[in-house]
Amino acid sequence: MTTEFLTFFIVLYLICTSRSSALKHTNREKYELELPVSMHVSSTVRRSASDVVAPLPGLIDSVSVQEGDTVKEGEPLLVMTAMKMEYVVRASKAGVIESIPYKAGETVDKGAVLFLFEKEETF
Repeated sequence: MTTEFLTFFIVLYLICTSRSSALKHTNREKYELELPVSMHVSSTVRRSASDVVAPLPGLIDSVSVQEGDTVKEGEPLLVMTAMKMEYVVRASKAGVIESIPYKAGETVDKGAVLFLFEKEETF
């Protein structure tokens, strides 16, 4: 067996045995894997240093802004609970919120992108 082949099956096993994913046998040759939103690459890939990420794994209690809102640097964006403490996550820069991948009540991993800012156009 090649290393890539073995690695693939180890990763597949880990995903399938997690509580939040499901592997379904749809027909004789096909399987479908359902992943939770927190495991999707698009919600965890940081595009720039100014995108706001989760400092710790935890639960999002409340979100103070919406997509399209203009925020100032240091403005509170959301409150999350991690390790039995509340953390206020603040804007890393002034700008316009492009995307908010998570909602109140969802859990996030450390480093998960919580807010994406619109890219500033430079001429």
